[in-house]
This record gives sequence, structure tokens and C-alpha cells, in this order.
Amino acid sequence: EGHRLGGFNCVFGGNLPVGAGLSSSAAVECGLAFGLNEIFGLNQGRRQLAIMSQRAEHLYPGVNCGIMDQYASLMGLKDSIMMLDCRSIEHQYIPFMLQRHSLVLINSRVQHSLAGGEYNIRRSQCAEGLAFLAQKDHSVKSFRDVSPDLLESSRDTMDQTIYNRCSYVVSEIERTRQASEYLTADNFEGFGELMYATHRGLSSLYEVSCAELDYLVDRAKEEGVTGSRLMGGGFGGCTLNLVENDRLDQTVNAITDSYLAAFGIAADVLQVKVSEGVHVVARGLPV
Repeated sequence: EGHRLGGFNCVFGGNLPVGAGLSSSAAVECGLAFGLNEIFGLNQGRRQLAIMSQRAEHLYPGVNCGIMDQYASLMGLKDSIMMLDCRSIEHQYIPFMLQRHSLVLINSRVQHSLAGGEYNIRRSQCAEGLAFLAQKDHSVKSFRDVSPDLLESSRDTMDQTIYNRCSYVVSEIERTRQASEYLTADNFEGFGELMYATHRGLSSLYEVSCAELDYLVDRAKEEGVTGSRLMGGGFGGCTLNLVENDRLDQTVNAITDSYLAAFGIAADVLQVKVSEGVHVVARGLPV
């Protein structure tokens, strides 16, 4: 961006597993960008820092990601879910006050090393499908312009894999809208069902799940967990679970014990909360 930087010392660490679908790369990008912006008085807004960090992800590891991870890292608000418009890059906050439930990550502790390259393949497949649909309806500029009827009418003339990718995205856009309405109405049961529906789409249509993640989500369903889905790019990593507090330990232990018996892997469990995005913790610390 043409800014002048001086020398600086940087130390970073954390207690979230790397490569588990928890946006650790976005956290490093945004934490460093935010810190340099503060130290050197660059006067870049958080939105611009998110865009810069996204570009770093594109250019350095070569993952053609969207803006969501970086934006959430910088714009996160305690006890709030963010409804992000990735076209206008604008957002609104929806209260997410958990009283009867907790958010629990279950780390499958498997990593199939596919997420980066396969993510780019999915992006390319979606772009191909969108271009095909735009030829049939010139008003289509992005997937939010694609109606279920338009997609269904194109099914027989599209490659099946391309159709599946597009079908997942179109249905996920509608689920996102519905999730916003459920959370506004404190309907966590409806929200949880959408989590399961998202996972089914990620597994069968977008094909970014794996046997271990599917097993964890299926067991969560059997144990009465309100909602469960994979996190991040898939092919391993974590599931996110919305679990009722009165059965929390019993439920999580049943899932992890069953997973150990099935795969011989002791899954990690992390209870998490929705908290602030990147921020200054303390100023003027001695060097």
C-alpha cells in the first residue's frame, strides 16, 4: 500500500489448533496488520485491513479465500453473530446470548492436507457454474441472483459436479438468511437444524468433508446435540457443536468415546465463546 514501516519485534502464540478450520492464518494476518497499523500510525480502517489481509492469503499461501475469516477476525463483537454481505463488504450484528447452550469444538485431529488446493478447485467450479447460469439469465451477477428455479431448469444441461457445487451455494445463501431470522427470534433449535443441513450439503454436494467429520456430526445428532457442522475448509479439523448445558459433559464424552472406538483417535474438545475481534490489550509495555 506504499506505507513506510520501521523495525518491530513480533511474538505470537495461541491455544487453538493450527490447520483445524479455525482461521488461524486469518488471525495471524489480521493481528499483525492491526498491530503494524497501531504502531506506525498508518490510519487504515478495519475494513481496509481485512481486505489487505485477504490479499496476503491470496498472494502468499495461494488460497483464493473470500473475505469472511479476515473480516470476522477484525470486526468480531462479543456475544454477537455477524451477518456479512460479501458483495458490498458490509455487516450487521445479531445478538447471540447463549443461556441454555454452549459452543463446543471437537477437533477430529485429522488433516488430509487437501483444504488449500481443493478450496481453489471449488472456487473455480463455482465460477464455471455461475458463468453458465449467467448465460441463461443476464441479470445474474452472483449466486445471490440465482433462484432455485433457474438452477433446477439448468440441471440437465450442466455437468453434475458443477450443478452440485452451485446447488450447495444457492441453498446455503437461503440458510444464512434463515439463520439470521432464527437467531433474531432466539430460535436455537431451528438454527441448529440449519447447522446440520449445512453439513449435509458440505459433505454430499460440496464434498469437503471426510469420514471422521461425518462421523462426529452423525454422533452429535444421535446424542441430541442441537446443531453440528464442520468448521473451515474441511477434509479434517473441527466440528462446531451447539450443546445444551444440562447435558454438556455427558454428551461430549459420549461423542468422543465413540469416536475413539471407531477411529482410534482421541479427539480434542474446546469450549469457546463469541468474543471481540483483534484489539489492543495493553499499551506502553517495556521492551
